Amino acid sequence: MAVQCYADTFVINQTLVLRINICGKNRHLRQAAKRYRQAQMTFRTTIIILSLAGLFHSCRDTKRGDKELEEQANRIIQRLDTPTLQFLDQWNYAQRGQANFWRKLSGDSSIFNCSFYPSVDTPKLSIYQVDEFLNYFKSNLQIDTAYYQIQFTKIGDTALNLVGTNNNGQDILLSKNLSLSKTFPEQNPFDILARLNQIKDTLNVIGISHYNVLGGFVQFYLPGGQHILTCISDTLLNSDHLNKFWKTEFSKGNRLSKDWNFRKLENPIDGG
Repeated sequence: MAVQCYADTFVINQTLVLRINICGKNRHLRQAAKRYRQAQMTFRTTIIILSLAGLFHSCRDTKRGDKELEEQANRIIQRLDTPTLQFLDQWNYAQRGQANFWRKLSGDSSIFNCSFYPSVDTPKLSIYQVDEFLNYFKSNLQIDTAYYQIQFTKIGDTALNLVGTNNNGQDILLSKNLSLSKTFPEQNPFDILARLNQIKDTLNVIGISHYNVLGGFVQFYLPGGQHILTCISDTLLNSDHLNKFWKTEFSKGNRLSKDWNFRKLENPIDGG
């Protein structure tokens, strides 16, 4: 009987031990799972907070950027007096890499295009539509039609080197030490392009476009390519000469002062 009791006691104790161990393991697993869920919730909450904070700062930065560009637009208005606007008349501008790309207009048609590379010692001027350029600046220089593009390099204050690009894309030195005053006796194109560039840099714009056929307004593209300042008179803005598309465009903007409209595009222009 004693043996039987020992056996029973052993089994009972063994079962009790096993149950205690199992319960102990389950408790630790439950605690670990709880800690994992808490950590996961904390991580998700942190991500949400950071995302909202980023969105808030992004919106705030956008508003600050819009405000700064509007302040720049007001400075442009103050600097663009009538003589400066007249000097810019018929010249469109766009940035092309390191080149300052200028287009001379007649109406809304291009007369010639040129790329200006400013430099203290040796500024360069590349010209397309060569004959039209030479005629505009009243030069007697004769260029073979085999060269579709020419480039002047200014040497000092009085001389020019001339390179032509032929239809095979080869650059050929055509002349050295040409007299600047004899080549351009009436207007110095380097002076004209340097002044255009100086105005563009002072205004801090990345583009200038004239729309003469539509009644005569000019647009200045601010850095980023999404904000445009337009010089357009109330008379033209309210006339039948301006089509519905442009009236709708200008209605999206703000009137900063008489004859000046400032608006933001939905997307930046190419290159903005």
